[in-house]
Amino acid sequence: ITRGSETIVVAGMENQGKKVKHQRGDIAKTLEGAPQGLFTIMLEHDPWAWRNIIEPDSLADITLAGHTHGGQMSLCGLRPTMLTEANDYGLYHKGTAYLNVSCGTGGLVPFRLGMSPELVVITLHSAKKK
Repeated sequence: ITRGSETIVVAGMENQGKKVKHQRGDIAKTLEGAPQGLFTIMLEHDPWAWRNIIEPDSLADITLAGHTHGGQMSLCGLRPTMLTEANDYGLYHKGTAYLNVSCGTGGLVPFRLGMSPELVVITLHSAKKK
């Protein structure tokens, strides 16, 4: 996406997660042809890929994920996914890389308790030039 002199790369990788039966994600193929050094937004279903593939090699500035649905329940701020996932819900960062894990609007079963469906709005600002 180009606006004026600013360009953002938006890339989406096939689901690559620790519990995926058939791993289909290919980060090299996903970023093939994308110029290096540009601000990159990565769309990836499972936040596992951010910790294990995307962030270690600084392949994206921000990764947007879901997968956990925030456990579909939260009691006093505690979610079942907190026990099984290192990044189960919310905004995380390491160095200059960010991960946002949304609980989304759907789920495995049509049931939620204390974990409302959400749509996330992220506003990006251009870096000020000196």
